[in-house]
Amino acid sequence: MMRYTLLIAFAAITLRWLLHADQAIVDGHTFSPIHLLALLLVVFFAQRGAMQADRNITFPMLVRTGFRNAAVYALLIAVFAYALYVWIDPLYFPIHINERVDLAVADGIAEADARKRFETMFSPFNYATLTLVAFMGAGIVYALLVGAFHHKVLRKLG
Repeated sequence: MMRYTLLIAFAAITLRWLLHADQAIVDGHTFSPIHLLALLLVVFFAQRGAMQADRNITFPMLVRTGFRNAAVYALLIAVFAYALYVWIDPLYFPIHINERVDLAVADGIAEADARKRFETMFSPFNYATLTLVAFMGAGIVYALLVGAFHHKVLRKLG
């Protein structure tokens, strides 16, 4: 069951890295729908595998299986996001921060204050942490919804 999680995570990471290598301007927010779809697939295949292994699996066990795999996916993507912005594209956040500082200075805010505030907010660590938390939240929702679908619908079909 975990092999699908690793395969899907590897596919998402590879796609994101290839887009970066092709110099396509893709930030995390633009790529998020792909990650959310991948996360849904991770949960679905993990729970499907659990149901195939044990036809009498309980709903809480389905949810646990789905969330466990979602958590692994979220962790892998968060680690990749951190690595991407620290080692692969280290200029992403400085450029982003400079753009925001310029806008703040145009609005009359002191440059030093704006820079300090934006450098605190926009960092690879904060981005990776936000990614982890958001995907963990989506993972539990998916695990509950897909678990209910498996438990109530797919169990009866096959």
